Amino acid sequence: MKFILLILFCLSTFATADDLPQVVEGIKLNHESEAGVVLTTGNTDAQTYRAKQTTEAKWDQNIGRFTSSYLYGKSAGTENLRKWDAGLRYERQILKKFGVYVGYTVDGNPFAGLESRQTGDLGGIYYVHETKDMELSTEAGYQLQSERKVTDITVNSHLVRVFLGWKQKWNDSISSQVTAEFLRNFEYSDDYRIHFEPSVSVLLTNVFSIKLGYSVDYRNSPAVAGKQSLDTIYTTSLVARL
Repeated sequence: MKFILLILFCLSTFATADDLPQVVEGIKLNHESEAGVVLTTGNTDAQTYRAKQTTEAKWDQNIGRFTSSYLYGKSAGTENLRKWDAGLRYERQILKKFGVYVGYTVDGNPFAGLESRQTGDLGGIYYVHETKDMELSTEAGYQLQSERKVTDITVNSHLVRVFLGWKQKWNDSISSQVTAEFLRNFEYSDDYRIHFEPSVSVLLTNVFSIKLGYSVDYRNSPAVAGKQSLDTIYTTSLVARL
């Protein structure tokens, strides 16, 4: 209950902070927070908590972005889900249709065999189509990963990355987004990963909206032997956007 109250307090703070600067010396700031809770009692005693935030700064042809998320769950008093990440990314548009990006992310998912993972990103962006209501872009680049597994073994990997992102605003209240990512290890062809995430948002007020999302993570060669290759997550979240 304390966790739920804390989330609601944070969201209400963002929503009522009228003096939060949206533009600071030519820098446009945007912030988005998500919170979701699932509680069951009786024959099934389970709790799942999810929090996510994105803070973005835009200036000239540059974008700086900080993202983080935390997903935690337990059933019958036993922890069975813990997944987290935090990342920084910088983008620079160098031509009307082309840009570059560099990023760094640290994440962990012990129940998938990963105690922690560090990822460095470098690549290019192609802006396929951009209008007021639609954005379509692709990315291609290189990733350097260092994974510390729950077996206390650290593995470094070099991967190629291909990404597709689509955003669509259908009307003043409904929008959707789809992202798809493919990663393949340079050294081990059997080690490839796929991430696919569609979502739909319904606006409630100028600040709050409800977001329905579905996340698919497939890793052909799991981080640790005996783990499943496929993980899926369905989420319903309250979103506060500034």
